[in-house]
Amino acid sequence: GPSHSLRPGGISTADWHTVGGGEAGHVVTDPTDPNIVYAGEYGGIMTRYDHRTGMARNVTVNQWNPSGIDPAKHKYRFQWTAPILVSKHDPKTVYHAGNILFRTRDNGQTWTAVSPDLTRNDKHKQQWSGGPITGDNTGAETYCTIFALAESPKQKGLIWAGTDDGKVHLTKDDCKTWTDLTANVPDLPDWGTVHGIEASPFDANTAYLVVDNHRMDDYRPHVWKTTDFGKTWTRIVVGLDAGTHCNAVREDPKKKGQLYLGTERGIMFSTDAGGSWASLQLNLPTVPVSDLQVKDNDLVVGTHGRSMWILDDLTVVRNWKPANADKPAHLYNVQPATKWAIGSGGIFPNRSTNTKNPEYGAVVWYHLKDEPKEDVTLEVLNATGKVIAKAEKKAKKANPGSDAGGASDDEEDEDDENQNKKARKMTAEKGLNKFVWDFTHDGADTIPGAKVDAGNPGMSIPAAPGKYTVKLTVGKQTQTTAVEVKGDPRPAQAMVDAARMKGLSHSKVGKPGNLDDKAIQEVATAVVDELLDLQELRGDSTSQETFALKVRDHIQQLTDTVVRLRAVQKQIGGRKDLFKDDKAAEQQLKDEAAFAKKLATLEEKLHNPKAKIVYDVFAAKPGAMLYSQLTWLLGNAIDGEGLPTKAQIELEAELAKVLGGYVGEFDKLTGDELKKVNESAKKAGLPEVYLPPAKKK
Repeated sequence: GPSHSLRPGGISTADWHTVGGGEAGHVVTDPTDPNIVYAGEYGGIMTRYDHRTGMARNVTVNQWNPSGIDPAKHKYRFQWTAPILVSKHDPKTVYHAGNILFRTRDNGQTWTAVSPDLTRNDKHKQQWSGGPITGDNTGAETYCTIFALAESPKQKGLIWAGTDDGKVHLTKDDCKTWTDLTANVPDLPDWGTVHGIEASPFDANTAYLVVDNHRMDDYRPHVWKTTDFGKTWTRIVVGLDAGTHCNAVREDPKKKGQLYLGTERGIMFSTDAGGSWASLQLNLPTVPVSDLQVKDNDLVVGTHGRSMWILDDLTVVRNWKPANADKPAHLYNVQPATKWAIGSGGIFPNRSTNTKNPEYGAVVWYHLKDEPKEDVTLEVLNATGKVIAKAEKKAKKANPGSDAGGASDDEEDEDDENQNKKARKMTAEKGLNKFVWDFTHDGADTIPGAKVDAGNPGMSIPAAPGKYTVKLTVGKQTQTTAVEVKGDPRPAQAMVDAARMKGLSHSKVGKPGNLDDKAIQEVATAVVDELLDLQELRGDSTSQETFALKVRDHIQQLTDTVVRLRAVQKQIGGRKDLFKDDKAAEQQLKDEAAFAKKLATLEEKLHNPKAKIVYDVFAAKPGAMLYSQLTWLLGNAIDGEGLPTKAQIELEAELAKVLGGYVGEFDKLTGDELKKVNESAKKAGLPEVYLPPAKKK
């Protein structure tokens, strides 16, 4: 199943698919080809699934049926969750562990035993399961088996193995010889289950061991570390609950010595290679954590409740230092973020089957020592240093005679002047804060109360992938950090795949067998002009961004013109009531009313000021005016990713010309004509009409 459905509405059960195996076995993908999945089940069953065809093939080591037969009589003993390991050094090498270890290098077509029996092989514990009435020998009840398997990412051929009957072994020569390390582990329970082994991603000589002994009424945590290939081991349980056993441990591949531990009640973590432990429970329910994986910048958690959880973004966990809390403000580095194209759909009738997608955008973490008494702002700057997105949190100010602080968040965020423009919200609380930049520029200001037939004139504009800067300002202190936005890789890959297919017979390629990665790129370049049907996949995000910003700026200019126009009208309307009894001003007021009428006529060309509801734009002539036309164009321009179409470019030029004419008309009205109005006002003893300045771009 996906960690992000790339559709609104979250992740549905419909997004999941089977990959072979059974209800309880391990599922392991080929690290170089995620379409290939090896999956297990009790009885030693193993399948190889290929997502390209959707088919799973049975490649079980021992095709013998164990049902109803004493484990002692099995040729090979495989437990319910027999380990599967695909080598990080050679993905064609796959291991499956029974009581001995098996290896294939031809996709499961043939298997070879590469170890002796690594268990205690106690036949007394391999007898008939159940009794004469409730016999239960499905193959899941097998004991004296390899339960944990780990390969060193640093040294090829170095493999650790642990059994469910308390044995630990190591091979350093690609399974030619095995060393029994069991006696080297202090206080290792005789019949404890070696539930997990973690081979350090930093040092071949380092590994971590977790043993679960709760079936023997021993609920203590059993965790060890070795730094000398298992010759000596050190217990690392300081800070762990003495009554909670453990299941799995992982070392963060991006930070040496940072460990994550799955316990029977949740998650613990260590920043000093197990020297001490602290809780990482957060909002995770109290639940047995069976396994953990660090994937890129996320922590993926499998629980015994058959649910999966993801702790998105380990930035703070990896980089937290006590000194951070002593600073007035600390801005963390922002992890590179991918600007995925979010498709349509994803709304399902049964919402209870949906889980949330991760937040969309670049995640910014910042720590504040205290709740600030000054304003806090977060800005995103592009490569030229221009602010393209801004969020602000005003400092709370005490109201006279009130014990409460300043305006409430609702009052603070209320913006009658820009009802359609998205307000970027941020927090400024004592402690850790998070802001998510959604890869967009701020939208245009919008005309207060104005209606459009479709879309949102204040919509945010997608930013192209590239390098950006996040700037945190608390009072007069500022901090900055870089953020990289990566593009969605799927369109480019689709084009390369299409080029591969179309270029198989291309003169620059030669024989199909020559299509290595370099040749594929050459093919893509050579035939790209022939792929007219894939034009949409060659979308230029920068061109789209530039075009959409141009349309946004047209909306901003139109809005600014209407706001200034209304400011003049409002003054004239107020003067009409204020000086209605002044006979000397009578003619002047008539002249100003005539001037205001010209402004009203111009406003009707710019948008639909008489529309009280959206449907009024449809129902009355002259229909959608310039404001609606630009909004419509903007929505179309950012619908999906790709180069602006010819029709969009032509319409923008046409609408820009119309807007330019109306702005020129406004400038003329508020230039020469307003000057005459103000000169007459002076003579009549009235104040001048003030024209607000145009908003700076």
